[in-house]
Amino acid sequence: MKDIFKKFAYPLCFILGIVFSFLISPVFNFLGILVWGVEIQSAESFPMGHTAKIRTRPGLGDQTIYFEVDRKLIWQSGDAAPGDLNEKIIWDKIGRYVTFEIGENIYDKKSVFVYDLESETLVREQ
Repeated sequence: MKDIFKKFAYPLCFILGIVFSFLISPVFNFLGILVWGVEIQSAESFPMGHTAKIRTRPGLGDQTIYFEVDRKLIWQSGDAAPGDLNEKIIWDKIGRYVTFEIGENIYDKKSVFVYDLESETLVREQ
């Protein structure tokens, strides 16, 4: 009896573990989107190796936009309209300045942010 239990219990537990993993992974993906958001765009500067990212986190009928450079939060929107806001990241040729553009849907005008990596300041905001 004990041998039969060992013969079937271990493979059965293994198969149940795989099935459970496949069933629970969509739940973790959904919670990850709500907690950490979705990356819209990322770009690295060359030759400096800095990374800029635009992320969004959906809410109840709106979204919040985050602009990060080297994992440091530079700018965060308030409640923005859902959908595509024509976000863009543009690096200069030497990798010192990164420009973040966001379309006209968020504040009824186009917004441009330029971040200086050496002084770690937001240079211009339109």
